[in-house]
Amino acid sequence: MIHIQEEILSAIKQLENSVLQSSPYQIKEFYYAFYRRLEVLSLVARYVRKRDSTILDAGAGQGFHSFVLKKMGYNVIAVDIDDSNRTSYEENRIVFYKLDLENDLLPLESETVDCILFTEVIEHLRPSRIAFIIDNFYRVLKIGGVLILSTPNVNSIGKYLRRLVGKPMIPDIHVKEYGMKELIDILTKRGFKVIFERYSLSTYLNPRKASKPQNYKSFIAIELFRTPPH
Repeated sequence: MIHIQEEILSAIKQLENSVLQSSPYQIKEFYYAFYRRLEVLSLVARYVRKRDSTILDAGAGQGFHSFVLKKMGYNVIAVDIDDSNRTSYEENRIVFYKLDLENDLLPLESETVDCILFTEVIEHLRPSRIAFIIDNFYRVLKIGGVLILSTPNVNSIGKYLRRLVGKPMIPDIHVKEYGMKELIDILTKRGFKVIFERYSLSTYLNPRKASKPQNYKSFIAIELFRTPPH
């Protein structure tokens, strides 16, 4: 694990050097929720050992995961409804598709992807379209492939405290937030098998301060295997 963490941090440092030359917004996005992103990258390294494996970053946003995983030697495909970062993806030899996850089929052959990242995305999507999206993921994942999903926990203590003081439990930009049981029910009904589930703490820190957690926020992280069809 120490070797894996050093490898990830080395790749992040390479990315950091270029990000610091960019806009204030991009710098802020790079450091936002750093610890949680490090957790996601560690999960990829744990479950996808072969470095030329194909990773799909679904809802890639600014591309933090995509860029780091590419520097680690993975083949990365990024999809997002916003294509404003297309040039950056292409310059880093990352395949990019502008895609609406709620309505578009992934332009990939069946059973061609080793791992899918679906992190901090599901809460922005309409619940009525989640089954379509998960089925889309299931189709392109290889049997035994891994879906890594993380999302804010609607049942966290912080949410209840906000409700007690009369504040909204979820931000306006979120369509719906989920609890662990509801997410597992959704995913297992679509053919996935849960291999690990946990609640994690997310911190908003840069790499040099990642060892000193502060400003905690609860998140759900679930890893799932694609199982053979019955």
